[in-house]
Amino acid sequence: MWDKEGTGIVTFAFEVIFTHDVHSHFKNWPKVAAKIKQLTGRRRLNGEPYLLVDIGDHVDRAHFITEGTEGQVNVALLNQLDYDYATIGNNEGITFDYQQLSALYRDAQFKVLINNLFEAEGQRPSWCMPYDVKTLGRFKVGIIGTTVNFTRFYEQLGWRIGDPVEAVAQCVRQLKPEVDFILVLSHLGLPRDQKLAKQVQGIDLILGAHTHHFLPHGQKVGQTWIHQVGKFGQYVGCVQVYHDQACGQFACYPRAEAVQEEEADPESVQLLEKWEKQAEHHLAHPLTVLDKTLPISWHEETMLGNLLAEAVSDWCQTPIAMVNTGLILDHLPQGVVRLRDIHRICPHPINACRLHLSGEEIWSILDRSLEHDLQSLQIKGFGFRGKRLGMLALNGLSVEYSPAESGDAVITNIFTANGPIDLHETYPVATVDMFTFGGIFPEIYEKNEIEYFLPEFLRDLLAARLKQGKLERAAKKRWIKHTTNKEEA
Repeated sequence: MWDKEGTGIVTFAFEVIFTHDVHSHFKNWPKVAAKIKQLTGRRRLNGEPYLLVDIGDHVDRAHFITEGTEGQVNVALLNQLDYDYATIGNNEGITFDYQQLSALYRDAQFKVLINNLFEAEGQRPSWCMPYDVKTLGRFKVGIIGTTVNFTRFYEQLGWRIGDPVEAVAQCVRQLKPEVDFILVLSHLGLPRDQKLAKQVQGIDLILGAHTHHFLPHGQKVGQTWIHQVGKFGQYVGCVQVYHDQACGQFACYPRAEAVQEEEADPESVQLLEKWEKQAEHHLAHPLTVLDKTLPISWHEETMLGNLLAEAVSDWCQTPIAMVNTGLILDHLPQGVVRLRDIHRICPHPINACRLHLSGEEIWSILDRSLEHDLQSLQIKGFGFRGKRLGMLALNGLSVEYSPAESGDAVITNIFTANGPIDLHETYPVATVDMFTFGGIFPEIYEKNEIEYFLPEFLRDLLAARLKQGKLERAAKKRWIKHTTNKEEA
């Protein structure tokens, strides 16, 4: 671990214990808490200095307790374990609106470090700081926080977000003369952490997040150590730091501590139960009453899928909408529909967006969407919290299709409200932002001019559509199958 052999006394300097990308996986959290108490308790017993930090995406609004408390449960859990510092990930930064993020850390008993987030006018938010200096034993440690710069989304929510590499470099220049060791809490992802280590001299340790990499023994790039331990609270990360008095160098020893075999920490369980009751109360608000159950299917058109397409179309003010039915995870039962029900069936932190597609591009997308393999495609990432893509639910289009010998269907006609689709005409279309991040439909992914609708999620749009009433409109078939004589026989 040493770059050159030291001749003096090697002593323990401090330990950094960290979590990242928990994503509100609260089933794991009591075990995480037990492991953290074990690790920090050992250091306290020996009188040895340590830091406890979180590297962002502790929050995920796909979990109903986070949704129903606007993230306050996550802050309370960090407070309970006496975290020292946290930075934010994209789930904190761009899934809450401006007011919600500004209030998220109002009760935090730890410091929030973000060096590249600013108010729209250019000043730093009052609730965070770019870096801090902490004395651990005999050493001064400079701690910097930085997060991934999804510029378009932050600006649309009322923030300014700067280049994280430039921001870290500036902080290192400011800190280097006054500290012994520089630690970066980075929610940038492993490739950008590697770039950071190469481009910015003077960083001793980067604790990473965002890309969910698992580096059980860390990774060294140049003179900088990088550590990341996966996702969902399956591991707690640790880095022991030692100092050689002769050569003045620090050595880092990264490791990952599994939590699977830990007994659940009872205090964390109790705290989660308290916040769960609060979330359930908030999400019990009634929206509407259904006179029949609304089913959902990955492979067949349903009224519920059509309602989501109508909701996206209404919100984006477009005559046409296309959304995948895999976004709806379950049916809506007959009777009272509450906020909790909508969150349960549509938990994704996904927004609607608007773009322009030619008639030919629409035809190509719809034709491919009929492929059974595509409908069954398992999707990970892009905010999607479901299992499979599903078919496309539509608004403003009527599609006639026929079976093919290959097994997948073939489109024969597409109609808009004004008649047959013109392959050379351009149409405003509403869809979901996950299609703009991944290459499922290149016709959408490769577009440059896309308008995103933030901060409302798809579930908010669906809730508004259900409250609107007149649900029978969604019962009208958009996909019309033409059977062959053989099938009819």
